[in-house]
Amino acid sequence: MFKAKKLIEEGDRVVVYFNREKMALVTIKTGSTYNSKFGSFLHKRLIGCEYGAKVCLSLRA
Repeated sequence: MFKAKKLIEEGDRVVVYFNREKMALVTIKTGSTYNSKFGSFLHKRLIGCEYGAKVCLSLRA
């Protein structure tokens, strides 16, 4: 039987939700960074977070 995980781990695939029109499927990998026009985040910041958590992006200068 499938058991839902509560915390994000390396290798997990997560949906990064920006708004209704913009989402991205990301495979979490330590040392990687996700970049978009909205900003960027280090994957390691998501490891250990609960699924559904809100995370702030680093804005580009």
